[in-house]
Amino acid sequence: MKKRVYAHAGIREYWVVDLGACVVEVYSEPRDGTYRAMWEFRSGESISVTLDGVTVGAVAVAAILTPAALVQSTR
Repeated sequence: MKKRVYAHAGIREYWVVDLGACVVEVYSEPRDGTYRAMWEFRSGESISVTLDGVTVGAVAVAAILTPAALVQSTR
């Protein structure tokens, strides 16, 4: 799985867009081939974007999810 490869490589954050569940999963704190932390974000929330330890902005989850996923989440 990519997540394990990225954790081994020390990639600080790994995002998974789950259109079925209408969430964005953010994995962080890579250590020993796994991520120690995971958060789920839903439409209406924002995800901070951090580069080299500095927060440089935020991304709205609604901007990531497709319109079809947003319609599905309201059913």
